[in-house]
Amino acid sequence: MLRGHSANHRDAYRGHAKVKLGNFADAIQDFNKAVELRPKFDVAYLDRGYAKNFSGDYQGALSDFTKAIEISPTYANAYISRGEIRLKQKNYQAAINDFDLAIRYRPDYALAYYSRGIAKNWLGQKDACSDWTKAARLDYTEAFDQLKKYCK
Repeated sequence: MLRGHSANHRDAYRGHAKVKLGNFADAIQDFNKAVELRPKFDVAYLDRGYAKNFSGDYQGALSDFTKAIEISPTYANAYISRGEIRLKQKNYQAAINDFDLAIRYRPDYALAYYSRGIAKNWLGQKDACSDWTKAARLDYTEAFDQLKKYCK
């Protein structure tokens, strides 16, 4: 037993290792065990959502990210992750709403500005450039590419 860590944390750590190895099905099983042992373990839901996303289960990922938000309503990473799934699903306005919330709870979150800019660009909104500018100011490298490509 890992000293100072409960079983649910060990399952989550093991799940992380399996995700890094690309073993998503087994990682999901470890995260399942972690949330079974501790149903309000927001990070385990987030991480299980990542594993589901990587395995192509976007609906399952969306559900897990939503559950993490229900447990911790100010969890910026969960809003970003849910927004990224909504981008994949081409639900751009819902993605923008999630990125807005991530920014509300973590105003220096460069990825949130960058991703919100992507969603706005898909909707034809001209203020995408201001989001990419903010992301670039926060040293998010990919934002510079978007600025060069779309913002003259």
